Amino acid sequence: MNLSIANLLTVLLGRVPAPTSLPNTEQPSDSQLTESKRVATTIRLDSDVKAFVERHAQTMGLSIQDFIGMTMRAVMLASESPKVGELDLLVSRFFDIFSAHEINAVDIPSILPPGHLARADLEHRERLINALDNKTIRGLAELFLVDEEWLKGSTNYCLTHNQIQSWYKSTWNFARELLIHKLDPKNFSVSVWFVTREDGSLRLLNEARLKEDYVAAVDITPVIVTERRVNEVHVKTYQMWETQRWNYINCRLDLKVMMMLCDRSRTSCHGIALPSEKYDDFLARRTLPAEALKRPYQAWNIDDVVWDSPQNLEFEELAYAEQRYRDEKMITMEAAISRPYIVTNAAEVQARRAAPLLASEK
Repeated sequence: MNLSIANLLTVLLGRVPAPTSLPNTEQPSDSQLTESKRVATTIRLDSDVKAFVERHAQTMGLSIQDFIGMTMRAVMLASESPKVGELDLLVSRFFDIFSAHEINAVDIPSILPPGHLARADLEHRERLINALDNKTIRGLAELFLVDEEWLKGSTNYCLTHNQIQSWYKSTWNFARELLIHKLDPKNFSVSVWFVTREDGSLRLLNEARLKEDYVAAVDITPVIVTERRVNEVHVKTYQMWETQRWNYINCRLDLKVMMMLCDRSRTSCHGIALPSEKYDDFLARRTLPAEALKRPYQAWNIDDVVWDSPQNLEFEELAYAEQRYRDEKMITMEAAISRPYIVTNAAEVQARRAAPLLASEK
């Protein structure tokens, strides 16, 4: 397995010893002195990098020069031996997943079972590895909706194909999953993000509608985002759904049905546009959804494609979307999602064994 430079530094800084000064047996030549002086006076650090270097150098009791030298040595050693063990990846990804979800290190023990891990254990690699047994890894994978094997360091893909659910020709499945999240008392916020590339402007969406497969695909990926508190720690999770192209009318109508459902059930709904490279890594499951969907990103207005107004560039298609909305029985799901307290068989719905039954309204 290969690590990024950021992960290499995280792992290796704790493993490469500080350079030891050896007594000089030879006087440096004039050319060596000149070269040393040149390197020492031409290094320029951005302010945030300089602050990082100073902070960690001080913590480790090193000079800035020694810290930089140790860091570069770690990179050199890793470059010469790029093979990284699964335990190194386990430790790295353990911290990565909390960092991606913006959970501070001091709050990590609160996420785990009581007494399972102390804050001081986070500073000791061996104690941390011993604490990360299979049950704990499985619990973290379920909480953050990632692949357990990725956390263990045995795969480079943070999600399995089975974790990416299908909505095409199954908008009811999407609606029921949205309702399940709304019925969960632990969730205090549920929203849906429709993610595409930055070049997915309204003009290109309309062009994809008109020219279909004669132009480049405009991909859309729905993500259900939930927020809850775990022992007073704010946890946000991202449930990634399949990606389909706006160019194809049946995919597009299903997407519009999902957008209309969010709007009419008072579910927060956002259009997110990512840079192409970032979006590709997101689709390829090389980047955690929590990391890929961090700001900065561009926003696009979903109302502009489902707006009941002639100003909607795709207004002529709205009637077909409305018909599909009725055919898919979204009106029932709309009522349940907007008012989950009227669902009388909530337990069966959450167990995915039944469609929602609504209490008669007085």
